[in-house]
Amino acid sequence: MVQFLFRVQRKTRRIVAEVPELRIIDDELWQAVRTRQSEIADKYVNVTEARDAVRIYHPIETDIR
Repeated sequence: MVQFLFRVQRKTRRIVAEVPELRIIDDELWQAVRTRQSEIADKYVNVTEARDAVRIYHPIETDIR
């Protein structure tokens, strides 16, 4: 059996570079998507907070074996 060990590098050791030619969508569309995601998150913030509050008192049953 082959096992892999993945380690997250510290931010100081990461190399980050902009590579625009590898982008799948352009910046204008990406910004529109992020704006829409933000609008949806703001609209449903109370719903998710209520859901999380219920989980505190009624945790989801999981079958861990």
